[in-house]
Amino acid sequence: MSFELQPATAEDTADLADIFVVAMQKDAFWSNIVGKAADSDERAYVTESIRADFSNKNAICRKVVDLETGKTVAMGMLLTPLQLPTYDRREFGVMIDKSKIVPPGPGWNTDANTARQNNLETLAVRNGYDAERHFMRYKTHVLPSYQRKGLGTLITEHFSRIADDAGQPTYVRARPKSKALFQKLGYRVLEAVRVDVTEYSERGDGTTDVFLMKREPGAPNVPE
Repeated sequence: MSFELQPATAEDTADLADIFVVAMQKDAFWSNIVGKAADSDERAYVTESIRADFSNKNAICRKVVDLETGKTVAMGMLLTPLQLPTYDRREFGVMIDKSKIVPPGPGWNTDANTARQNNLETLAVRNGYDAERHFMRYKTHVLPSYQRKGLGTLITEHFSRIADDAGQPTYVRARPKSKALFQKLGYRVLEAVRVDVTEYSERGDGTTDVFLMKREPGAPNVPE
C-alpha cells in the first residue's frame, strides 16, 4: 500500500466524520459520552463539530489518502499558537462558529459531557499550556483496518516538524491505545486523569485514563 499525507479542507468533512465515528466505536471515553444516542445523532454531532473546526484559522488539518483506492483513511488536526488576545483562552484556545453544531439527541450522556468540560478542558492549562505560544494536537484517528501501518506516526512526525520550526512545544490529550505511540515520538506524560465511564470501561472497573502529554521542540524519537 502507498499513502500520502495531504491538506484537508471543509470539503472533506463527511469523510473525516466517518473516520472519527468508526475509529472511536470502542473508545471507552467517547462511548460513555455518546451513551445510548442514535448513530445518526452521533454522526450529525461529529460532522458539525469537524465542520466548525475548519472555521478556526489557527487549525491545521491533514488527511492520509490510500493512493491505490483514493480513500481517506486517517486524519489529524493541529492548533497553532494564537497571537490575538481576543481569542478564547480555554485549553484549546479555539475561536470557532458553534452555532450549527447539532445539540446531542436523546440518550446522550450529558452528565459525562459536563464532567469532561469541567475537568479535562482545563487539563492542559494547569500543566503549562499557553494557547498564544504552544501547539495542541487533537482529533487524530485512523480507520481500524489501516491501523499499525505507520499512519499515526506519519501524521505525528509531520506536525512535530511544524512545531520544531517554530521552536515551541506540543501538547496532546492521549488515550491508552495512543499513549505508546506518542511516547515513542518524543512525548512525555505530564498528568494522568482517571475518568468514570461506567459500563464502557475497557478494563472492567468502570474507569479509563486520559493522559496529558507534551513534546518539547526537537525531542528525539525513542528507539524501539
